[in-house]
Amino acid sequence: MISEAFIGFLNLLLWINLIGILFLSFLRIYFIGKSKVSNYSDLKFSEPFVSIHFAICDEPAEIVLDTLHSFKDLNYTNFEVIIVSNNTKNLSSWKPIASFAKEFENFKFFHFDLIDGYKAGALNIALNHSNHNTDYIFTVDSDYKLHPNALRFAVGSIQEKKVDVLQFPQDYRNTCSNTEGLQTNYKHYFECYLSAMDEDQLGLPTGTLTLIKMEVFKNGLSWPTETITEDAHFGVELLSRKFKIGYCNLSIGTGTMPTSVNDYNKQYKRWLLGNFQTLVLCLKKKEINVIQKLRLFTMLTAWINLLAVPIIISFLGLPFLLINTNSVAILYVLIISSLSVHIITQLYVLLLTSKGNYSLTFKALLVHISTIEIGSFHWLTYFINTHKPFIRTNKYLGKDGVSYHFLLLPLILFLSAFLCLLFDSRIVGLALLTISSIALIGKLRLMYELFYSKDNLSKLYRT
Repeated sequence: MISEAFIGFLNLLLWINLIGILFLSFLRIYFIGKSKVSNYSDLKFSEPFVSIHFAICDEPAEIVLDTLHSFKDLNYTNFEVIIVSNNTKNLSSWKPIASFAKEFENFKFFHFDLIDGYKAGALNIALNHSNHNTDYIFTVDSDYKLHPNALRFAVGSIQEKKVDVLQFPQDYRNTCSNTEGLQTNYKHYFECYLSAMDEDQLGLPTGTLTLIKMEVFKNGLSWPTETITEDAHFGVELLSRKFKIGYCNLSIGTGTMPTSVNDYNKQYKRWLLGNFQTLVLCLKKKEINVIQKLRLFTMLTAWINLLAVPIIISFLGLPFLLINTNSVAILYVLIISSLSVHIITQLYVLLLTSKGNYSLTFKALLVHISTIEIGSFHWLTYFINTHKPFIRTNKYLGKDGVSYHFLLLPLILFLSAFLCLLFDSRIVGLALLTISSIALIGKLRLMYELFYSKDNLSKLYRT
């Protein structure tokens, strides 16, 4: 009786969870299906003054200098660059940058061993040192080399679209045919989610390659330091104040992808938790209406999945296979249904991103599956600690290595499948064996692509 009641309770949880997955899938398919390719414009009038804000924290000097050289080579004259080195005492990472900045009148350099707010705090310092004639702020990450016409296209496009903030897509240069899955997996956020929000001017900024009217900051608004994705949080604050945010699907600069599994996972975890922090704040905003909140909910949960319950119950149900195979089998039907709905939805999203290229879609899906347990569980840590520290992603030839728990999920699934097959629960065993094999292949695919990401970066910066 106790086992039957417990199995019934698990069934109820799975049904509720499946409804949640179906609802989230519906929102994703409905909203991203409305995406459009946005146009860009070249600058048609005189050059407004642009202040480029550039926060760095212990990055390799050679990569930062490469980015700064791209600023120097811009086909634009009316701009300044404010560099804020922060939260490091490593002289070798910032002294060469300080020396470079001294050579140019329109480059300003500041260093702080310790500031509050991490990147957001550094950007707020840059705001305070901006030229009083500044018309636009342009934020750029330390690894992003700008194309020569970047500012011309950015300023021309924001004037054409008549918005207060204009976001451009992230793009990468340490790429090749062996990193297509990574590239497509990153790209889907911009191709589907951000581009879908452009029509209603709801696309949240992503922190780099973001052009902002200076007047936005004139009423006390600054970069928020309460969350670890200050860019998305800043976007929510803008929307609550009725500012307009646009998106332009034009690559105007290239950065670098992570080069190790641990660094990739750190980046992914920051996006998950930071966006969930922002989502909670967004839902509390009375100035944002219900439809807007639904759309922002879809965007802020783009990296999240609702598979924690099915994953946990898939292990809780194993002992009951020995007692009541038929009742427990229903559990696994619901578990597999939940996984299937999520994967089919993601497959649809990636197919849109790749313009129907099945090879690219399959590679990107494997990369997505490789961290499915992070997408399932990490955002839930918000309920344990709502304020977690900012974690900087190392994308500069970091140390190789895979933590032991990276392969833990496929290993546990494989052992579970073995037990099921051992006790004649063949259908469940084969299903778990298939899932564990796909999970393992996904993780191996991620390791493979990150190896080439690192190899490509090392070729660009041979020492």
